[in-house]
Amino acid sequence: MADVITALSLGAPLAGAGGCDHVTSADDALHVIDAPTPEGGGLDAAPSDADVLDAMPIDAGRIDAGPLDAFRAPRSSGHASFTPPGPNEPRYAVHDETIEDEITGLVWERFASTDLLTLEDAHARCEALSLEAHDDFRVPSRVELVSLLRTTRSPTIDPIFEGTEAEYHWSSSLHPIRDASATTVYFGAAEIVFALAADRSAVVRCVRGGRGEGAGPAREAGRVVDRGTRLVWDVLDTQRTYAEAVRGCEALALRMPTLDELASVVDDARSMPAIDLEVLGGEAGPTWSSSAAQTSGERIGLDLAAGPSVRLRESERAWARCVTEAP
Repeated sequence: MADVITALSLGAPLAGAGGCDHVTSADDALHVIDAPTPEGGGLDAAPSDADVLDAMPIDAGRIDAGPLDAFRAPRSSGHASFTPPGPNEPRYAVHDETIEDEITGLVWERFASTDLLTLEDAHARCEALSLEAHDDFRVPSRVELVSLLRTTRSPTIDPIFEGTEAEYHWSSSLHPIRDASATTVYFGAAEIVFALAADRSAVVRCVRGGRGEGAGPAREAGRVVDRGTRLVWDVLDTQRTYAEAVRGCEALALRMPTLDELASVVDDARSMPAIDLEVLGGEAGPTWSSSAAQTSGERIGLDLAAGPSVRLRESERAWARCVTEAP
């Protein structure tokens, strides 16, 4: 069995997410690719012919709109316009029907839906929602939903969101190639995966507020700065174990990013890679975050080739990016 299960192409959940319907047929191009660790370590095993085809660059401007295209701006990057909680302790204000995140400025529905919905049904539910004299609720974007993750808890969310079930939750972020699938977050194990939008396979927690989409990372005076998140990025040039990656970032006077911080560099309009390598540099593949998994000795990272999450043992080698807050 592969040491790491990596979600490529349209993505798939990690091993261990039992009972989910998020791995589907090849006709829908959602599949799991076992990524065995080659002899001598590392995550750079030779790809198959099918993998190479999946990894061909995609021109997002040539993709035909699908039936759910109205639910997001065309070719939206989905970059954040708020600072992710990162390593900071969360700060929430609890109201009768909502919970306000005082770090991101987002206002969340206090109690998520309990019924499994299609993405279209999720949009309809949020659009019809009126809480505390506000009726501008919507399905959260990928990066907004990931900001709620607390990866070592069970379910993987702050307990202030009482009653949250260990279920997949819809985001509004459609796959960059196929509008028939969208990103979901599994709050049973902090997994970020794609699912078919027409399947009744996820619940929804509606959100309001925010400042719209951020501009994403850009080069400024020799640095990579994301003004939306107020994060400054750098990259290490070789695959490393987790401990080696931590030391590499410390040598640059930086630190390892948390999962929500790392998720902020993913561009929802890109695939293979899912980030702008011209700006961010380095390589796109399984990449460390500092966020611990529920299993001791494991971290939850992101496959920056496609965007979904990967679970990595700390002894494995993966790519690493380093971060700090902008002054």
